[in-house]
Amino acid sequence: MRKSRVIRLALLGTVGLVGLAGCDNNDPLAGHDVLRDQKECASRPDPDACRTALADARAQHVQTAPRFASREQCEAEFGVSNCGTPSQVLSGNDAFSSAAPAGDPNSPSAQPMQQQAQSSSGGIFMPMLMGYMMGRTLGGGLGAQPLYRDPSNTAYSGGRPLGQLSANRFPDAPKASPLAVSRGGFGRTGSALTSSAGS
Repeated sequence: MRKSRVIRLALLGTVGLVGLAGCDNNDPLAGHDVLRDQKECASRPDPDACRTALADARAQHVQTAPRFASREQCEAEFGVSNCGTPSQVLSGNDAFSSAAPAGDPNSPSAQPMQQQAQSSSGGIFMPMLMGYMMGRTLGGGLGAQPLYRDPSNTAYSGGRPLGQLSANRFPDAPKASPLAVSRGGFGRTGSALTSSAGS
């Protein structure tokens, strides 16, 4: 009886410490390795693997990011000058590195997405990438997750919100579109296309 009470007290103490640590650092990307663009791969131990991981992340973004029928609809949700076409995403022309060199065109996941982007009529828009969250895969290779955000500085990956970014670490959030103010309220994302549109 006494032993179980000690264990419970120890667990409660651990939960309290974890809770305090969470209060001190609310940035969902804190402690993660975040790259803004491919140029940062040059300083990595394996630049080629880094560029391939980023190309794969861009292809993943094209598959999972919200899609819109017009740039205006996308900017109403994700901010002025923060939206582009799938071709722009795949070429590495993200919001922070429009001059970034194209990724590895031989990347397995990039090829089908490039073909899809080229065959589309250009009537699909999505939020541009703010960067990539890097990490190791289960097989020990290098992997990356695409990151994008809205004017409230909320980070997203794979179509899901991750949380509010630190204004100290990520101060350059996109500006809200005037259209977003006039269309605010229930149903403002009703014009968004499903992720399967255009495929």
